[in-house]
Amino acid sequence: MPDAKRQSTPPLFDGGSEDITIAILDGQVLTTHESLREARLHLLGDTAADAAPATGNGVQHGTAIASLLFGQPGSDATGFAWRCKGLVRPIYRDGPDGIIPASQEDLATAICEVIAAGADIINISGGELAGDRAMSPLLAEALAEAERADILVIAATGNDGCDCAHFPAAVPSVLAVGAVDIEGMALPSSNFGAHYAAHGIVAQGAGMAAAATDGSVMHPQGTSMATAVVSGAAALLIAAGRRAGQRFGASALRHALIAGAQSVDGPDAHKFLAGRIDLSGALARLLPQLPSPQKKEEVIMTQIALSDATNDEISPSAISAPLEIDTQVMPSISAQARGGSMLAAQPPQGSGRPPSGVTPSEEDDCPTCQKGSSAGGGKIVYALGTLSYDLGSDTRRRSLSTSLDDKSFYDPAALLKDLKKASNTYLAESIIWTLSIDEVPVYAIRPSGAFAAEGYKQLLSLLDDQLTEGAERVSLPGVLDGHVGLPSGLILPVVVPEFRGMYSWTTTELTKTLLAGVTADNLADREEAIGNFLERVYFEIRNPGQAPQDRALNFAATQAYQVERVFERALKENLQLDGIEVAKSPIARPGSDSWDVKLTFFNPMKRMEEARMLFRFTVDVSDVIPVMVGKVRQWRAY
Repeated sequence: MPDAKRQSTPPLFDGGSEDITIAILDGQVLTTHESLREARLHLLGDTAADAAPATGNGVQHGTAIASLLFGQPGSDATGFAWRCKGLVRPIYRDGPDGIIPASQEDLATAICEVIAAGADIINISGGELAGDRAMSPLLAEALAEAERADILVIAATGNDGCDCAHFPAAVPSVLAVGAVDIEGMALPSSNFGAHYAAHGIVAQGAGMAAAATDGSVMHPQGTSMATAVVSGAAALLIAAGRRAGQRFGASALRHALIAGAQSVDGPDAHKFLAGRIDLSGALARLLPQLPSPQKKEEVIMTQIALSDATNDEISPSAISAPLEIDTQVMPSISAQARGGSMLAAQPPQGSGRPPSGVTPSEEDDCPTCQKGSSAGGGKIVYALGTLSYDLGSDTRRRSLSTSLDDKSFYDPAALLKDLKKASNTYLAESIIWTLSIDEVPVYAIRPSGAFAAEGYKQLLSLLDDQLTEGAERVSLPGVLDGHVGLPSGLILPVVVPEFRGMYSWTTTELTKTLLAGVTADNLADREEAIGNFLERVYFEIRNPGQAPQDRALNFAATQAYQVERVFERALKENLQLDGIEVAKSPIARPGSDSWDVKLTFFNPMKRMEEARMLFRFTVDVSDVIPVMVGKVRQWRAY
């Protein structure tokens, strides 16, 4: 087998072409490394060699990815597309505790910048575990912009060893990449599942020589490296096409790489997504007039020898923001420093990961994939928002047009009228129902079970309340169950709702109902105070309703009859609302999950003289629909 430190390319491909630009969104790149000194790299932002630190996980990762793509011939780390131009746009930085990750919004900005700079391919060897979160609308729009510009985005599925969504790899317009070892077997850490099966492939993610920041080479492992392999392959396909007088866009490249992949059978076939990358298979679909490579060594990207790299794995992880490096970077290996290591960053708060990243990613190490707290096994949600819908794909819209007036599809009132017809009610199941917070979709709603049909009828009724009665809010209790993609590229967590807890209301009408029959002189003041509390919950402290304290707060906002009692006392003493706080209740029944919602009031005329008034009511959120526990308590405190 060829030496892993000297990867070569066949004449047909020969390192790509100088008119092809690959953007890498990663850590900073140490361009002084021997393999990169002559590389055709353009550095965007503060990425110059003298600005990049000599060590650190972020620059180590960025330098390794750059060398896998652009490492020059004759060096110990020759890249697959060394003739191509490179755009280096850092999204990770090194801090005192390890890698400082990027947010999804940071990634979106970087994508837009490299699109404007002329990228043909965008390599993202990283991402964020979706867990129960929706993808940022800004990231969804940036990916849609790349698709409109016919730029292929290639991203890693992640190294959590689980069936779990990873942004942006789970977006259908992105070519998702999992990893296999030198023998072509799936790496245990490589993520898999239906999130990528239709638009993902696997490539070699171990055993390749990459530049290390100490000037030597290392042999990193993970889906990050496999992503660079696929980006290199895509560049070689573009180059082959241009030499043949043809230009391939993102869609054609993605389809060719997926359709040309080598399928895998057996019980673990799902871990290989659409199959192992096969450059000759992809080329045959793009340029069928060319003869297929005959020599085994001409089919690159599939058989690269594994060197004697150590098996120690270090998995960097994020410390604050969600976007994480998704590779297991092995210690730098050289004759002078064999056995050295890099310190892993600390895990994000609440991630459930061990404080040290020095552990291999096993299948049970994906904390955000563990469903948790309901009796049925799924994670509980209690959210507040507005109801909307999405028609799904263009194919779905066309199929619905045979039963519904397609002119009404984008007119909610007209569509609602169509759906409420007795013969069309069942079509509500063909629409993706969503809950939005501040007009941003955060959940898809999918009724399930024996009474699902009745659930869709209730969704129609709630939408009717919004459109005809002016309802401002809908409560959504339920259990998370998977994800669904929207045509915009946004991927939303799916909530199976508990309809006995779904209501719609307006703040004004709710307040009037609470105060019905009250004839106090300060009635207007009461209305204003209760409305102020509800608006603060809705806007100032809005949340996705997954954490138990958020569910307690959201439920409290729907139980305004309890709140009215609080304000009745507060207004008698001319007090104004100061703060809203949620804290774990120190006393709780066995099996409960109780939280105290505390409201603090002050007298604006006697700020320094009069103690603040505190009110507390307790909410048990252990079930899908929370309940109030005990009486409202009150006391004064300075």
